[in-house]
Amino acid sequence: MTHPCPSRARWAIVILAMTAAVFARTTDGVAQKREKCRWPGSMWATSAKLYLKTARENPRPDESRELYAKALEVSLEGISQDPANSQHYIRGGEASVGLGDFVGADSLLDRADEMEPACRDEVLQIRERAWANAFNAGVGYVRSGGESQALVQFERANAIYQGRPEALLQLGALYSKQADEIRQEAMAADSATAAALNARADSLLDAAVQAYRKAAEVAQRPEHQEVASFNLAQILAANDRFEEAVAAYRKYLERRPDNVVAQTNQAVVLARWAETVEDGGTPADSARAEEIRKEARQVCHLILARPDLGADDALHAGRLLLRLKELDGAAKAFRRVLAVRPYDHEALLSLANTLYLAERADSLLSVAEELVKRYPNNTNHLAFLAWAYRETGATRKALEVIEQRDQLGFEVDDLELAYKTFTLTGRIRNLKLKAGALAAIRFEFLDEKGQIVATQEVSKPLPEPEATTDFEIRFQVAGSVAGFRYSPIG
Repeated sequence: MTHPCPSRARWAIVILAMTAAVFARTTDGVAQKREKCRWPGSMWATSAKLYLKTARENPRPDESRELYAKALEVSLEGISQDPANSQHYIRGGEASVGLGDFVGADSLLDRADEMEPACRDEVLQIRERAWANAFNAGVGYVRSGGESQALVQFERANAIYQGRPEALLQLGALYSKQADEIRQEAMAADSATAAALNARADSLLDAAVQAYRKAAEVAQRPEHQEVASFNLAQILAANDRFEEAVAAYRKYLERRPDNVVAQTNQAVVLARWAETVEDGGTPADSARAEEIRKEARQVCHLILARPDLGADDALHAGRLLLRLKELDGAAKAFRRVLAVRPYDHEALLSLANTLYLAERADSLLSVAEELVKRYPNNTNHLAFLAWAYRETGATRKALEVIEQRDQLGFEVDDLELAYKTFTLTGRIRNLKLKAGALAAIRFEFLDEKGQIVATQEVSKPLPEPEATTDFEIRFQVAGSVAGFRYSPIG
């Protein structure tokens, strides 16, 4: 008999607040280097520059586009007639930017940069200006709810300039979101369609990974580096790419060792990775899995060593240690939760389960007694108590508890209290009563001192025997809640 305590990882990615792009680089800064930059002249270059100037100054979009097209046409003619003239390439690149062809512009500007290294600063300024325009357009679309249009703009920005992380961060978030949506769609599709959809989702995930990796590489500001590396780890973890995710969490935690969410998720990934490796079935697989579990345990102990650790994070660490079969550490973690939230149902139940698995009947006895006192209508709770009585020599009491268990008409299970939203959910199972009979339960919500701060009653008609019915309770309190207890009515 065990009561599973699954680890609940938090895979949400961080969305960086978007602002209009601002560049420190100015035309004056470029002009200071122009003494070393000399673009060769030609009649095609002269014509292209004139068309470009007129296009930039023309307030009519259709006329401006025609002028950019003419600038590109004469630039390409110049390339055809005199391919060694570098100015033909940079002016063609400018014209392509004006026409919105950032991929074509990128190729022409690359060639100009190769031919005139002394003019690299001017080439870079063209790229940066185009990047800023596209990025800011993408920001506008995101704010107005046009994610597909935003994606196009961020892709254009990244096509012309890869020296800034902001567009890459947004691409990573949008690609990842699209991949998740497509996987959801695949779940309801037939096998052939699902395979195609999942392949598309995999491709988008790879694009998100590449975007975050590149963003982390080019980012200069710490907040950009942290968002990129954290989100990279999150999406890798969410998609079961365990080894890559662990490496990404390690890198992130080198910068932010104080992030308990990242530490917890790293430990979860390590635990899942170990289970996957062990499924290989060979002695080498088992040995490797144990190495990975050892690292997971070390991470859990680092979490539990934090003096500022909250109850929720201690609970996460306890679940993980239980999953990793480090029972002493798990028991300490659950006791730590109960020291802060003495009426926490999950912590008390998990502690009982841990002590049962450790075969520590003497320690389990008082825990199981309290568990049954607070949450009496549950066969597992009563089984814990009966076992503890039997193992400590109290055979008569064990038999009384077994009889109490056998007399239950219904049981209450899967209780979960959301402390922030004051919501309790659970499930009632009909054990042997007639369908339609009422299951009535009074729930009392308690503060740290055990004082009742709210009371709610649930009355549900029972389904057929062995079937279940769910319930939800919402309540309001002025202060905090440290847990709950219940008792059947009638």
